[in-house]
Amino acid sequence: MTTSYVVDETATRLRYDLGLEHALRFRDTVKAAERARRLRVVWIDRRLDGTAWSILEQYADVPLSFTDATTVAVARSRRIREIFAFDEDLEAVGLVVGPAR
Repeated sequence: MTTSYVVDETATRLRYDLGLEHALRFRDTVKAAERARRLRVVWIDRRLDGTAWSILEQYADVPLSFTDATTVAVARSRRIREIFAFDEDLEAVGLVVGPAR
């Protein structure tokens, strides 16, 4: 599972760093994984958006990006405690972050 905001950030980074072709290949890979039911993309709606803003306010001392906050909102709404990420700041909000370093 991932979110539409994580897909957005990844596609943007690929576009800027490696070019449009890589971003489009990423898009195709995401779509293929969804069709094969190996990946689910959760779209950020108004409710999750509002929850993410609340998380940013609650953890003002933690340098979370808004995308990080939406990830936390989705994890909490689905009772997910362990996530695959490289951002240790997510540990400050109570998530277990992997892979192990």
